[in-house]
Order: sequence, then structure tokens, then C-alpha cells
Amino acid sequence: MRNRALLLGIIGLGLCLIGWAIFGRETDEEAIRRRLMELSTKVSIDPSEGIVVRGFRLKRDLPDYLAEDAKFHVPQVGGDMSRGEVIASAIGAATRWPSAQIGWSGVEVTLGGPSAAHLQGLAELTRRDDGGARSTERKITIDWVKRDGDWMVQSLDVGDAPNEE
Repeated sequence: MRNRALLLGIIGLGLCLIGWAIFGRETDEEAIRRRLMELSTKVSIDPSEGIVVRGFRLKRDLPDYLAEDAKFHVPQVGGDMSRGEVIASAIGAATRWPSAQIGWSGVEVTLGGPSAAHLQGLAELTRRDDGGARSTERKITIDWVKRDGDWMVQSLDVGDAPNEE
């Protein structure tokens, strides 16, 4: 009787593990959305964080999210930029704004195979400066590539505000 209970327990545990392996894993779309939110948090400006600490943190963390050969098109700050220029710009943003956050809406992810995806959405940058809080919305398009098991930004294009079509 005891052996039978042990056997049934082992079978039950095995079935639970199989179920988790099949149904519990994060989908590629969920992983991309998670990475987008993590990246947004990384570039947010916390007023309690000094610019030197922010610089070290961004230089350490952002390469985990941005492909080495990534290209960025940001007409609002001069056009085409490399990964290094984007990281430098993210560090320098703290000299202009004491605090800033990025929110997202209308995000759509389209998978283009096992290691490519396309994301479109509306980003809202809320920043605080001496004049108070201000928000700006822009259409964003991001191409993602899966490298070494992680989704990374391959290209990013900042478009017009939604009412500037």
C-alpha cells in the first residue's frame, strides 16, 4: 500500500512537471513585452539617482537589451544613431530632466519566425522639469531579434505624435 502511494505521488509529480513544461513557459510575445517593460524601467530617470551612478548603470545594463549592431532612427534628436549614441543620450537625459518615465499603449507584437519580431505601439514620455510635468506621445516601431535566448532591440524608429499624421 505504501509503495503504491509513493508510485502514485511520483506519477502525479511527473504529470505536473510535464504540464508546466508545456503550458507554463513564457511565449515569445510575452517575453518581448516583458523585455520592453524592463527596458522602459531601465531608462526611466529616478530623481534620487545621481548622474554618475545612472551612467554606470546604463552602460552596464543597456547592452543586454540592445543588439551590438542596432540602429535607431530618432528624428527629434538628430536622426540616425548607433547603440553607443543611444546609451549616451539616455545617460544625458538626466541632465535635462530630474525625472522621467515611459508608458506604453496599443502595443502589437508580430512574430516573424523563431528569432525575429516586429513591435508597434504608442510610447508616452512623462518628464518633470522646472516647468512641471509634461507628456509627449510618439509612435514607436521596434524590430527585435533573438540572440543567445534573449530578445534584443535590432532597430527602433521614433515616429510622429499620433495627431501629426
